[in-house]
Amino acid sequence: MDKFDRVLNRIKNREIWPLLNNNSVFYFFDWNHYKNYSSFKDKTDNICILALNKEKSFSIFVCDKLARISKEFLVNFFKNPNLLSKKIIEFYKTEKEVEKLYNSLSENVLHSFKISQLNTLVKDIKRKAWLLNGRVHFSVFPLEKSFFVDLVEEKLINIKISDIEAVWDKAVIPLSDSFDKKQYLYILGLLKKKISWQQIVKKCQYFYANYQNVLSLEEVDKKLSEEYKDISPLEAEKSLNKEKREKEKKEKDFQNWLKNLNKKQKDLVFYLQTVIDLRDERKKVFNQSFVIMNRIAKEIFSRAKVEEELIPFISVDEISKGIKAVKKMAPVLRRRTKGYVVCSYYGKEYEDFFLDYNLARKKAEEFYNAKYNKSGAKLIKGVCGNKGLVKGRVKKILYHKDFNDFKDGDVLVAGMTRVEYISLMKRASAIITDEGGLTCHAAIVSRELGIPCVIGTKIATSVLNDGDVVEVNATEGTVKQIK
Repeated sequence: MDKFDRVLNRIKNREIWPLLNNNSVFYFFDWNHYKNYSSFKDKTDNICILALNKEKSFSIFVCDKLARISKEFLVNFFKNPNLLSKKIIEFYKTEKEVEKLYNSLSENVLHSFKISQLNTLVKDIKRKAWLLNGRVHFSVFPLEKSFFVDLVEEKLINIKISDIEAVWDKAVIPLSDSFDKKQYLYILGLLKKKISWQQIVKKCQYFYANYQNVLSLEEVDKKLSEEYKDISPLEAEKSLNKEKREKEKKEKDFQNWLKNLNKKQKDLVFYLQTVIDLRDERKKVFNQSFVIMNRIAKEIFSRAKVEEELIPFISVDEISKGIKAVKKMAPVLRRRTKGYVVCSYYGKEYEDFFLDYNLARKKAEEFYNAKYNKSGAKLIKGVCGNKGLVKGRVKKILYHKDFNDFKDGDVLVAGMTRVEYISLMKRASAIITDEGGLTCHAAIVSRELGIPCVIGTKIATSVLNDGDVVEVNATEGTVKQIK
């Protein structure tokens, strides 16, 4: 049994997420340190496996801990609803701290920092973002009615099943704007105020950050220009006023509905709406922290005279050792671009080794399919993210390089969607994902766009191939291969 097989064997009896693509060592690795989950009593370990090369990456991580901490928090919430209010206060306090750093730590400012300051800062930024994530990680768990019903039947939460049934469909429709809508409104506000385009680009750099990389200001300028540069201050103001009116009506209707609910129903609605908002708002904290980390890393790599293309392959602990360490590691980082695996085991324990990426991917897919697709299913079952019925041709998007091959009207198939997928989602006839529940990015955006969406299939990217013609019955949560 080789090293990678041994790693997979370690999680054979654990529940795992579908393979997630487009991650890096620098932004993503070591997120699951046990200290991040110190606010929960559950001490179950967590495991994350990341494999990557210069062009591609995927990760596998255990998700049964997520179910446990979500259950723990939900049970405690129904005993004391104020717990969630405390989490909200804690969350937004940290978000403001990160945003302040994002706005103040420009590349020019970082030029004047001593290397010791940069080393400390990069560790602090990542710790702050992932500690925040750990403390609100219950919000990531897919919200399914059955999860709540099971807890009622176990007599762990004090609410009637009939109360859940009565409010569920309306309670899981987000009252708050999605992360993508918030970005849209934010940039309209900047345009209305006649902020210079150069400043707008700097303020909005985090829009296009992700777990794999951070776009340069030049790249952000190009993307923003395509959609926003021609909008006048007057047009921006009109759009904002329209959005405001629609939001006010939505909130008024929601509050009128809420008035007629009993106390337990209101508590449930509060929980669901808050979880939806927290799950989405986390992305802003992550993206802004990734931009700050990237700026610091570029400064350190520049001083070390090492090519910045290697930043995704270094860990925060490694880069924080300073310029000499980065210089010494350069040959190792270059080798990592050819195929590298790193595994984090919740505490300080981790292991890494070199391995051909394609071989790692093949083994991981075989492992996952043997675990979750034993029947070789042709009828794929998931959860309705947004209702509708569509027939279309599949385009599977695993990596960012696949984006250019997407055509208008394609059925978008992905492990999960993130902010960078928005341009594709707007052109898709339907969306299918491996991962997700009613509060995931794909579900929320599909409802905003009004297109059919099936989420949480676990196996869509394994079963479907480019060019397959499928019938997406999102209302029933099924995907049928026609040919």
